[in-house]
Amino acid sequence: MPENEVNFDSNNNMYSHLLKVFDISKLTDEQKRIITLFSLLTPNTTIKNIKLGKWFDETDSKSKSGKIINVINELIELGWLAEGTSIHPVIADVVKEKQKPDYTTAKVLIVSLTKELEGIKDGSVQDKNVLLSHCKSLLKEVTDATEKEYADLLEKMGEISIDTAEYETARGYIEKAEEIYKQNEEANYSSIAKCIQYIGRTYAWMGDYDKAFEYFDNARKILEVNEKAEQKDLASVYHDTGWFYNQKSNYKTSLEYYEKALKIREDVLGEKHPDTGQSYNNIGLVYHNMGEYAKALEYYNKALEVEKEVLGENHPD
Repeated sequence: MPENEVNFDSNNNMYSHLLKVFDISKLTDEQKRIITLFSLLTPNTTIKNIKLGKWFDETDSKSKSGKIINVINELIELGWLAEGTSIHPVIADVVKEKQKPDYTTAKVLIVSLTKELEGIKDGSVQDKNVLLSHCKSLLKEVTDATEKEYADLLEKMGEISIDTAEYETARGYIEKAEEIYKQNEEANYSSIAKCIQYIGRTYAWMGDYDKAFEYFDNARKILEVNEKAEQKDLASVYHDTGWFYNQKSNYKTSLEYYEKALKIREDVLGEKHPDTGQSYNNIGLVYHNMGEYAKALEYYNKALEVEKEVLGENHPD
């Protein structure tokens, strides 16, 4: 048995002692909800109260977040949480054994962590790994959900795992998300196509370009024939397809797809959006590879202007 794992045999003296010391029946309903959500996160990991106030808030209101922070402080005073704020793995196990958290309980955390993953795209690898650790801890307790929100979390975990170079792990998350999306009426074609596209990216980063293209092409076909598909998602697939042809030194076809992506991004996102800047930069790269340096410089300068607009002229990048 791992060092921190508790044996929850009802005849076990340690278990009986822990139940007496940490008697969850003495907590208020809100204290029970908060400590149960804590038990789903990675133990012994310090998290700022202000962040937890947002993560545990079902209403997304500042006043409710403030009340949650007060409850967290109460739990610290009662000894359920450590200063910092974190939960000991043994206490987490006691809480999970008594509360039996399910999808309904965890949904607020699933939605919150999905938003957090979405907002950490430009964060450090260390920050991404810490957040992924919390998500993995949550997934251990919520294993059989089929709701769209659960698929959204898996998809974002896959996306961030690509950023941290865990390509096989990423593919596992994304494939599971795709399976749920296909069974869920709330999901749309863009969600399914995005999963297919990201699976392609895992192959691309592992150097299997032809396999990656199969997925990019399938995603493109799904999005092109569905009127309700998000145009920005189609632009993203066009961009990945352009990248594939550039890797294959098929610069003419690469430009065709990059330019398709650029047109959509300029129309939908605007000329000063980071994704539009990415298109300018990659078109410049293709022209550079073709030896058309003046044309390449024109697009590189456009990309630079977007970067200045987004980051500011004094940004280190």
